[in-house]
Amino acid sequence: MKNILLMAGSGVIAVLAIYLISPDTTSNESALNLDKKPEFFMTDFTAYYTDKNGRIDKKVTGDKIDIYDKKDYSFIRSPTVTLTKKDGFKFVLQAANAQKFSEDKILLSGDVFATNYLSGFTETMRTPEIWLYPHIKYAETDKKVSISRATSTTRSTGAKFHFNINKLELLSDTTTIFNIE
Repeated sequence: MKNILLMAGSGVIAVLAIYLISPDTTSNESALNLDKKPEFFMTDFTAYYTDKNGRIDKKVTGDKIDIYDKKDYSFIRSPTVTLTKKDGFKFVLQAANAQKFSEDKILLSGDVFATNYLSGFTETMRTPEIWLYPHIKYAETDKKVSISRATSTTRSTGAKFHFNINKLELLSDTTTIFNIE
């Protein structure tokens, strides 16, 4: 998003361009009729969530979280979401922003980077935006996706991730490039 401010003085026009770094994201703040200020905010926060057995299975960290309790909505800057999968390995998502609509629905946006730790190898994924449903350990996107492994790179439009069973569904326009040494 670019804002341009023009200033004139002494017959000379000075142009000051102010660039606000704002990742391409779907913003629902105006649709939610949010108050100007959140009811509560935290900086440099960490939140832990446990499963039904009391074990930590989700962790969310971020630079700042604005909480709007009345709307069951939060806005998180620089979030990192860590999910512990059934096999004990982790799935880690990082983004520029997150909009948390409830405990069960989070929109990560702004160059989402995900790392899936698997037995014997790691895969990384990039996409501009992804919907995360942490309670069922599932995520999906209809945006372009790039998935890298040590020996290949796969690109697709749209993907569904089932973390607990380590299943990835690529939806359309899928290509894979293999690195042969």
